Amino acid sequence: MVRHILRALPVLLFVATAAHAQTPGPSSDPAPDATTPPGTPPTTTPSPPPDAPVPPPAAVAVPPEPTAPPSPPPVAAPVAPPSKPKSPPVSVTGYLQAVYENQTDTNDDGAVPPDSFSLKRIRVRLKSDINSWLGFTIMFEVAGAQSPLRDGFLSFKLPHHELKVGQQKTQFGYENPLSSTKLFTVNRALVSDTLGRGSDLRDIGLGVFGTWKLPPDFEAGYAVTFVNGAGANRKEDTELKNVWGRAGVTYAPKDLGITSALGVSFARGDQLDPGSLPMDPADDFDARFHRLGVDVEVEAKWVFAAFEYIRGTTDTGGGAEADSQGWYVLAAGKTPWHVGPVFKIDQLDPDMDAADDSRLRYTFGAYADIGKAFRVLGNYELDRSDKRKDDTMLLFVQLVY
Repeated sequence: MVRHILRALPVLLFVATAAHAQTPGPSSDPAPDATTPPGTPPTTTPSPPPDAPVPPPAAVAVPPEPTAPPSPPPVAAPVAPPSKPKSPPVSVTGYLQAVYENQTDTNDDGAVPPDSFSLKRIRVRLKSDINSWLGFTIMFEVAGAQSPLRDGFLSFKLPHHELKVGQQKTQFGYENPLSSTKLFTVNRALVSDTLGRGSDLRDIGLGVFGTWKLPPDFEAGYAVTFVNGAGANRKEDTELKNVWGRAGVTYAPKDLGITSALGVSFARGDQLDPGSLPMDPADDFDARFHRLGVDVEVEAKWVFAAFEYIRGTTDTGGGAEADSQGWYVLAAGKTPWHVGPVFKIDQLDPDMDAADDSRLRYTFGAYADIGKAFRVLGNYELDRSDKRKDDTMLLFVQLVY
């Protein structure tokens, strides 16, 4: 800064001197002298030469303003790996059923099996909806010596319909299609275990299910299964395919608080009969059968009741046929505490032309539901068949998970 001031100082002095020299003062022209003769021209003093142009002051250097350092190049964001398609969720559910059984020698044959605990069923079910129209269900049996696979089918959902392809329950009557977790008695009716199904409650084939809402307060539906007829986990072993089906209507008026249902069932097909010598295939034959059934259910606030009747014919070999029939009536009381009494009577006549082969059983008991997962059943089965069997007491517990 001082250096710049010293350089500008001579210029400033020169400018100041020039300004002082141009300042007007008293006139330098002499007044006319009286002694000057007239006509003498006045004496003039020459003007000083014009001032030389003043050079501009030297420019003061201004230091440059600091500049921001250059920004670093942008760092590219990491590229995420391509996402894998999400697998549809698979629900895992099932149930466990354990039973204590004690028989009493009521037929006076002197033979009573020991009382026992057993695992009636342990089921594990895998179910998933792959999309809005396709799903699958797989269910295994863990307890017992039966084949582990119980259900294994694909489910195709259509308007008002569902198609099931694979191993599934055959559809006939009310009690058999119902899950065992919803039964009010430990055992199904005698007629359900014989005339209401094939050699097994499940078979391999195609199932077609349809439902429609009908005004007012009505619903109609049907269920038909076309199966091999050989039973679960087995290939076809006869000429014909078996058909099991039910069609029904439900009426549930909201103002009455009562739901009633009526169903009609039909079945036809054949099964391999081992003949009189089960170990000798030489006397095996195809036993063709026909079945017809009707069922009625009524549920109100304080009671549930069901009735089912089945009749059919079955080849017995040599061109002979056996006419069979059976029925049951069930009543269960309902309370706000989910506890109630149960009564059931069921009868089966495997050959209406034969004597002393009819079976008759009364079941007395109660049920208790603790939450939605735990159920307890107590049943006493009183046998009054033509050929008496021992009465049986059953205590049953169930856990749904």
